[in-house]
Amino acid sequence: MKKSIALWNYGRDQLANARLFHKAGFEAFSFLGRYFDENSPAQDADTASCMQALHAPMTIHHRLPNPDCTEETAAFFRNMEHIRRWQETYGLLTGLTFDCNFSLSALAPVLDRVLDLFTFSGVFLACEDHPLIAEEAALLPRPDRPGTAFGLLLDAGHMNVRLNGNEGALAEQVARQMAQLPLPVMEIHLSGNFGARDEHLAPEEGNFPMGAFIQGLKRMGFDGLATIERVPRAEDVVLSREKAARSMAWFAGQWGNN
Repeated sequence: MKKSIALWNYGRDQLANARLFHKAGFEAFSFLGRYFDENSPAQDADTASCMQALHAPMTIHHRLPNPDCTEETAAFFRNMEHIRRWQETYGLLTGLTFDCNFSLSALAPVLDRVLDLFTFSGVFLACEDHPLIAEEAALLPRPDRPGTAFGLLLDAGHMNVRLNGNEGALAEQVARQMAQLPLPVMEIHLSGNFGARDEHLAPEEGNFPMGAFIQGLKRMGFDGLATIERVPRAEDVVLSREKAARSMAWFAGQWGNN
């Protein structure tokens, strides 16, 4: 398991934050897709130089487009081509993950094209919280095609809200959902809340049963990226980075104790 941080919550200069978080003990970095999309060729080269210097796995967290909007879908695939060219040039991207805000049946053709685009690229692909059950997985293109690695990005904060509403998730609910996941978990997002909404607190805050979550990950042999995704809001920047490091230390302690 690699200790990772969602860089986008700490300002737009993701490379400066990657260097600072690396000094704080983080081993991997998640970049925001819409920031990466804006990179010039020089900024693409700077990103590669930074990741090479840090010897760090990196992911890009993107968003799947509205499949009914031709313009949005075309822009999305221009961005995917940019990422694919960057990977062909530098070979440093570990994973490409996606928010899914539309039905899986509607998104299936989009995902099919993405899988084709990144075949034999060395990049794993994962959708956030989809598919969670076999019936959902059946709506997607075959994830086991040669040259691809496709799975889940599982968000602990989302799970807490999804499973038991305002009360937060129960340990047995978490265990049951972890046991029925139809695809391997490639990355996890770690944040906390109290069940009513996705507050993006530190993962040690709130009422999510982290022990049951970790036990489920261990049973499936999870060895992917554990990414802190707390939102610092109005905190001092230095304090925010320190708190993120404490959150990662807390999660590592939980991992060792469960």
